[in-house]
Amino acid sequence: MPYFIYRIFQPQRLEPVAQFATFPLASAEAKVLRRDPALPPDCRIKVIFAENAAQAESLLQQVREAGPVIGDDD
Repeated sequence: MPYFIYRIFQPQRLEPVAQFATFPLASAEAKVLRRDPALPPDCRIKVIFAENAAQAESLLQQVREAGPVIGDDD
């Protein structure tokens, strides 16, 4: 399965950037994109592992619950 890189703008506008066969290549490209001074402040760069672009976009749009907070055992 490939790794996809997306620009994510709020509210949940996805812009595909690239697709890579291996994580090291995708990660390196994502790091370059994140350091770009022209990156808009409302934009995040995400790498996602998925079978295809449709699944990648579906996974990126899912709302995830926040994890537990240390000391939050009331």
